[in-house]
Amino acid sequence: DFLYQLENDQSLWEVSETQAPFSHETLRSYLENAHLDIYEARQLRFVITYKDKAVGCIDLYDYNPKNNRASIGIALMDSFRGKGIAHSALQQLCNYAFSYLNIHQLIAYIPQDNLPSQKLFKNIGFNFIDLSIVFLISISFISALVFVISFFMLTLGLVCSFSSSLRCKI
Repeated sequence: DFLYQLENDQSLWEVSETQAPFSHETLRSYLENAHLDIYEARQLRFVITYKDKAVGCIDLYDYNPKNNRASIGIALMDSFRGKGIAHSALQQLCNYAFSYLNIHQLIAYIPQDNLPSQKLFKNIGFNFIDLSIVFLISISFISALVFVISFFMLTLGLVCSFSSSLRCKI
């Protein structure tokens, strides 16, 4: 029921390709294939827990093995926002993606009016690069900002501490 509730929360569809609610059967089918790794499925999803309760999901998707690039997204139930949970989950997934999956670049699409998400990604070390992405939501369009963090920042003389923070300093 947690996944059904989260996936069918229309407020989270802003920058996804979701246009209609998911059925229980569709989600059951998804879960049956959830054992596939990122190289097969081109996506990887983790459930975010807080005090042993599922409170959100964080995903790598649109994985491109040729360029070692993936998009990243996070969704947290309203009542658990603003508590540092998303920051911790995002930091951990970035660390995992760079250290274990050998991903070199993560891309986040964030609605222009979603200031808390923009702040979250900036605090982790993502950089704003573009405003040219537009998504169709229902019968209108929204603009999304594109934020990127790259493992190659290390080779450009930037120092990143993956153990405690992904903030980069020159």
